[in-house]
Amino acid sequence: MADTPSHGTIAAGQAALAQGDVNQALRYFIDALTTAPDNPDVRRACFATLGVLDGYKLPQKFTTLLSECAGDPAIDPAHLPRIARNILARDARWAVFEPDAPDSGWFYTAPLLLAALERATVTDEILEHHLTRVRRHLVIATARDGTSLVLGQYPRFGAALVRQCLATRHMWAEQSDERAALARVLKDDRVSDTHKTHIRCLYEPSDEVDAARADANALGAALPQLTALDNDTSRKVKAQYESFPYPLWRDTALNQPLSWAEMIAHFIEAPVAPIPMPEVPEVLIAGCGTGRS
Repeated sequence: MADTPSHGTIAAGQAALAQGDVNQALRYFIDALTTAPDNPDVRRACFATLGVLDGYKLPQKFTTLLSECAGDPAIDPAHLPRIARNILARDARWAVFEPDAPDSGWFYTAPLLLAALERATVTDEILEHHLTRVRRHLVIATARDGTSLVLGQYPRFGAALVRQCLATRHMWAEQSDERAALARVLKDDRVSDTHKTHIRCLYEPSDEVDAARADANALGAALPQLTALDNDTSRKVKAQYESFPYPLWRDTALNQPLSWAEMIAHFIEAPVAPIPMPEVPEVLIAGCGTGRS
């Protein structure tokens, strides 16, 4: 690919980052995305850099550009939670955030947060803490009032939060009064069936998800087995992955296709002698987990 001003700026940003100059690197990446906002390589470089940094403050125009890119399949969704949290935390309302505050819509409609909940698994501890507070508010408020203003006013956020809880198998911390509130919600005639389903799925597995997992396990059982599984430890590991696949992922980035030779050259410095390279090699990917890699 011919070098363009934006690609040159990316290279300069990566060089600055390698030297530990984060602020200068961000300046280069901001310039690159502002100059070429539709360039997938520029988007990838910006999100990959911001996804491993903390404490930065970005111009509003650049934040808007990031929000517009959040659903791009070229972007690795794993970077989204940390970026969303960094940007949200720069808002003065973050430090005093209350889930039921009248002006809390800024949080529930944040494009990067919604993309993070919909496309990625939240592994950012600070963001997870905020989300567990929201979940607790939803069940407590619904048990008290028979309705949830948050779910009613921000249905996309509610659906995205449900997807996140299902994806993490409801492993978030909860306080002792939440389960009792959930039981009251499920018995309360004031609560709509839609809101009951939303609230239940924030805490418990979904019948639809369990059915989909059963279908997947049935497909797996039909695959040919190359070797016998006669080791007790291996059987336990197999059972664990079938009951709780890990790492969890629902979306991934679409990378530029590379030939096998290009891939080797990308990861390994040029060898002294050329490596024999068949056109279509057979490749063993050991320890591929759930296949995202």
